Amino acid sequence: MDHPAKHPQLNQISLQDGGTSTTYTRIYTDGGSETEQGVGAAFCVFEGQIITYRWSAKLRDDNTVFQAELIVFKDAVQHASHINNNLPILFHFDN
Repeated sequence: MDHPAKHPQLNQISLQDGGTSTTYTRIYTDGGSETEQGVGAAFCVFEGQIITYRWSAKLRDDNTVFQAELIVFKDAVQHASHINNNLPILFHFDN
């Protein structure tokens, strides 16, 4: 079986900047923030220019920044699956 990168799908990933559109729900994530207090993860949801939801968590002391990235990705996608505003959802990941 070939690697998926050898057979890209049209519109699979867009690298173009869509600008500051208000016609999308946008979810921004930050996983893997590490401070003296430990590792944390967070995401927020924008509808238009308004933050409609915020989530953040301090993870266990033995969690890594890589685990935090996966946790915030999972939780952001789960949250997005319950948004019912008929707008496309754009994810913005910082990893």
